[in-house]
Amino acid sequence: MPNIDLLIFTSFLAINLLVGILNIKNIKNIREYAIGTRNFSTGTIVATLIATWIGTSTFLIDNSRIYTDGLLYLLPSIFGSVVSWLLISDFIAPHFESFLGSLSAAEIIGEAYGNKVRILTSIVSILIFFNISNFYIYLCIATIIISYSAFGGVKSVTFTEAVQFFTYSVIIPVIGIVVWNIFSDPHIVIDSNVQTRLTDLQGLFHYTSPKFWISLNIFIYFAIPSVGPSIFQRILMAKDTRQISRTFFISAVICLYLSVLFTWIAILLVSQDPVVNTNELFLRIIKSYIGFKGLIVGIIMAMIIASTNSYINVTVVTFTNDIIKKASLNYNYINAITIGLIGFIISLYTKDLINLFLLLTSIYLPLITLPLILLIYGFKSSAKSFFIGMIAAILTIILWQIFSLRAVLGIYPILLATIVNLLFFLGSHYILKQPGGFSSLKEPLAVKIIRQERERKGLTLFRDLKNFNIFKYWESTLPNQEITYSYVGIFILISRCSHLYIPPHQVAE
Repeated sequence: MPNIDLLIFTSFLAINLLVGILNIKNIKNIREYAIGTRNFSTGTIVATLIATWIGTSTFLIDNSRIYTDGLLYLLPSIFGSVVSWLLISDFIAPHFESFLGSLSAAEIIGEAYGNKVRILTSIVSILIFFNISNFYIYLCIATIIISYSAFGGVKSVTFTEAVQFFTYSVIIPVIGIVVWNIFSDPHIVIDSNVQTRLTDLQGLFHYTSPKFWISLNIFIYFAIPSVGPSIFQRILMAKDTRQISRTFFISAVICLYLSVLFTWIAILLVSQDPVVNTNELFLRIIKSYIGFKGLIVGIIMAMIIASTNSYINVTVVTFTNDIIKKASLNYNYINAITIGLIGFIISLYTKDLINLFLLLTSIYLPLITLPLILLIYGFKSSAKSFFIGMIAAILTIILWQIFSLRAVLGIYPILLATIVNLLFFLGSHYILKQPGGFSSLKEPLAVKIIRQERERKGLTLFRDLKNFNIFKYWESTLPNQEITYSYVGIFILISRCSHLYIPPHQVAE
């Protein structure tokens, strides 16, 4: 690595380590370790939320997918992710009023369904941590992540993730510009075979085509509100439900922008060399500019650190608060180091990141996310119904694997297992006449206010549409002072006259 690249890389590591260490202070208990004092600004939570969401897997896998699967994968995944965060912003966040201040999803579910369900939720949440590949831990384990994640709590994690978000929000556009400038021809020329894969949408919107069902499955998977352990912790850090809504709405817009930018960079790379290996998209141009390698490594490190320290922090809080139930901070420090080392050892034997991630997600989404969303909406049942739905979902996943249905259909059992869990969970509740139901929890005040506000806006919109007059609307847009027309006329006159004095050869150019 040249000196300039090494300088960029080491500077980034030093800044992250410095920010993390400066925030290792004044942690009094596990609550502050887990969610801080809940006085974070909306911008800070947006930054840490985006930093948690955008991992190296998102950046590299999505860019590879544009080459192998084209828009068949990218369109459903991009729009599904945006829909997911908008659903959280508009429909889930207002229901969080009674849960703010909790430390984890396991704690919330445990209070509703008992200690056994709490421990089970904790175990599944901890398993999500081990989807980290050996590349993640290999670079970070001995230097930065465990140090400030173990001793600094969520405050150190949050502010370092803000630095990481700033890093790749600046560097990613630079990468796009550099890749664009590498072309000797300003026109993008894409190989016909690659172009066919990119733009072949025939059958994508027709229900008789296999592409339609695969894309629908991908869209629904990404559109299901993402309340995984690390994202859920970011929700619990907010001051109130209004801040949660604003945070996820802003994050959805940024996610859409970054996803489109990632796709554009991938298309540029494919047009540069259509036969390049999908795992080496950046290697062909990484040495094109001095310092470019340092920028690439810096952005990858930003994503690696952001994902890994979030998982470590959530895993430690879940294990300490929900399983061993020790309030001492010393247990947090020991557990953070231990869990980080275990993750490193396991990651050495992990070769397929995508399949491992989707397998663990197949467990968490139907088992935990579904009952959690129902609980947030006020539905509470018994532990018996919870376990019946869980067992049905697990059996669905096992049968899917035994009969190799993924190889036949090309989709994972996440959606089907979630539907099965929903049917058995609700069915067992009403058939077995379990206590609770949708009326078991009081409707939050924020939900009532939002519903009344939506009704008022709906009535106002209906009245405005009913009384709408296009001529009155045009009249209302006219300038208030007649002198404005004179200014416009003078501007047009000057523009036309100045055009007459432009030399003919400049016009031709």
